[in-house]
Amino acid sequence: MLVQRVVMPVSGRESWTLLGDDGEVVEPAERYLAYLAAIERSPNTVRAYAVSLKLWFEFLGRASVGWDEAGVEDVARFVAWLRAPAGNVIVLADGCSASMTTMRAPACRSLPSWSRGGGSAVARISRSCIT
Repeated sequence: MLVQRVVMPVSGRESWTLLGDDGEVVEPAERYLAYLAAIERSPNTVRAYAVSLKLWFEFLGRASVGWDEAGVEDVARFVAWLRAPAGNVIVLADGCSASMTTMRAPACRSLPSWSRGGGSAVARISRSCIT
């Protein structure tokens, strides 16, 4: 997966998108990132969400879970995955810090709620479980 900088055609504003391993736009992430750009969030904010969503979708791919099938257990496993050190990293501290995990988690929590129109029990539960 790849986070790529884009320039919005009408406004000329900078934004970010998420491309899958096949080079295609990851549509659920794209809708949310486009929404953030449309409400004029800072390009840095959009980029931070794009990077977080990249990690979320990478995790889901490794776990063989569809983004629209993810539940509270998957969010908990994602947080543990974020905190675990990568195989090619020499650990100087204990994985991903709590503050970094807290920073990454909102993007994956926001996506189901926004993409499903806010009616998802999973989105309501996961927001309260991780905060």
